[in-house]
Amino acid sequence: MLSAILSMVSDETDKELVRSLYENNEQLMYNIAYNILHNRSDAEDAVQDAFVSVINHLEKIREINCNETRFYLVIIVKNISLNMLKKKQRHPEVDIDTIYDAQSDDKVEDEILGKIHSEKIRDALRQLSDSDYEVMFLYLIKEHTPSEIAQLLDITGNQARQRIFRARQRLIKLLEKRGITNET
Repeated sequence: MLSAILSMVSDETDKELVRSLYENNEQLMYNIAYNILHNRSDAEDAVQDAFVSVINHLEKIREINCNETRFYLVIIVKNISLNMLKKKQRHPEVDIDTIYDAQSDDKVEDEILGKIHSEKIRDALRQLSDSDYEVMFLYLIKEHTPSEIAQLLDITGNQARQRIFRARQRLIKLLEKRGITNET
């Protein structure tokens, strides 16, 4: 599978980056996909689709460190797997926290949220649901456009914009409860 993925990359530096990402994260991604899909072949397809998506946004990977990269890859493979599961018309809800709790590692989360200087804002982000947190991570921290998020999560552009809008509204409400408004 790695050779097929590498054949999509023309630049040698990018090939080395993709090879390193694959070697360091493929097993984790496969485990997440397998635990969602319960099928070896489907899990391998999900991992491959995730890497294709990553290759299309490789410029974003160069900017982030290892912990953020792992979280980024987990979001992508999880959403691709869930979408594959929905397409097979199985039960679409899977408790991903029992599979891999990417947000439970306080050190990783603190590094990711460390870019946000206000402690009140970091606390509010932690209160979001997993799906809202993931969308806000991609939108606010990774600065992906809604169309890039749609591509990464294998959803339509309208769905991505709607998720961003709703997550932002929930974040605003949480911030207002903490006394943070546009005026402050």
